[in-house]
Amino acid sequence: MASVTLPDAAAYAWWMSEGGDTTLVRTHRFQIPIGPRVKITAFRPAGAKFVSMGTAIFRVVGRGRSANVTLRWPTTVRNRVSASDFRRSARTLVVDADVVDLAPGYHAEMQRLMAGRGSLSGMNKFWKIDWEWPFETPGWIGLREISQPVPGCKAALPWLQFHALSCLGKRSPEACTEGEWLSVVGIAIGGAGYLDGYDHEEVDDTTPLWSSHGTGNDCDDFAMAAAAVVNFVLLDTEPPTCALERWIREHVEDVYVVSGMAWPRNATVTTHGRARKNTFAHMWCELQVRGAAEPLVIECTSAVAYYGGTPTASNARTGCASGAMSEYLSRCYHWYGDRAYIITGGCRELLPVPAMPEWMTALRYAPPSVSMASGYVHPGTPPLPQPVTAFANTRHHDSAASLTRVLFPFRVGSVFWSFDGSADIRECLDGAY
Repeated sequence: MASVTLPDAAAYAWWMSEGGDTTLVRTHRFQIPIGPRVKITAFRPAGAKFVSMGTAIFRVVGRGRSANVTLRWPTTVRNRVSASDFRRSARTLVVDADVVDLAPGYHAEMQRLMAGRGSLSGMNKFWKIDWEWPFETPGWIGLREISQPVPGCKAALPWLQFHALSCLGKRSPEACTEGEWLSVVGIAIGGAGYLDGYDHEEVDDTTPLWSSHGTGNDCDDFAMAAAAVVNFVLLDTEPPTCALERWIREHVEDVYVVSGMAWPRNATVTTHGRARKNTFAHMWCELQVRGAAEPLVIECTSAVAYYGGTPTASNARTGCASGAMSEYLSRCYHWYGDRAYIITGGCRELLPVPAMPEWMTALRYAPPSVSMASGYVHPGTPPLPQPVTAFANTRHHDSAASLTRVLFPFRVGSVFWSFDGSADIRECLDGAY
């Protein structure tokens, strides 16, 4: 074994060796094996959230003097990181052995593979930033994290249903009209994202929420989390825990994430006396429902009753019109767990996938065991739904909460619900959405 020492600023790190499990360490010094390839991603605190310090991929080849291994991380999402940018980094970890840094060679391999495919800019998602690697990886292979199990998902599902029903002031699924129930589904599934609290990221990566302990996440991370919850339900073989889970199994055929242009709340801005739509690039989730002509839209940055019902929660809202999707102007890409499509003129075209290097699978982080989440306890069975006046995440707000729970492991904050309106709630979501 060899010892690894993290930078002083690191709060924790995820690491794995080839063929091993994903492991969380909170100590600055820990042991890794000699021989297998190793990957380490360190995180540092930044105010109320954690941000990545970079990823190292290397192999310990023998005992010897201490070696520094660079933690690499793209510093911009505007353009593909250059070779010189890739080599520069102020962050290193120390290994008390002889090592071979594998990341530069892997980076060069990906650059050759993606030659001629452009750079990450706007809605061009041939490249995407991925927290697992210290460089951009091709988005056209899909968002792989959608197909991975979600730690703590089974225990969280009844609470997501409780949350959505309570936001609409409904006492049970049976009390909902068909449209209200579709709104419950949308609010519940989207809650896998927005209940952690929106952050404006330093580097706009696409990451599972457990990796950053639920912090440093925005619309694409939330959409991926929501899609992963649905995919978990579709693949789960255990008996369902609630009506939400049963409905997904019976009615949903597939789930994907959409990147496109959105027009939040149909808002306009006035520039030089002329009004125009206030639009921006966005990502959300959609469900393919059996027999439905249109997909079920899941907004993952806020609780929205698009299909029916009037929210009792002050920071949930109705759509611009019941069932109307005018807030979503265009769809540019559809991302599944194993493939991606480009949308042109309303038609989908499957993006071609080149042969991926073997190390992309061999060194892929897997969802960690719930037992690694310090302080997490099973949330238990939720109470009967009751009208809530507001909800938020405790890492963003101080509140005299009526009810508080940690819904998923590897989270910094809890979700709280207020039933009497006494809590001082500010909208904790993206100000634009």
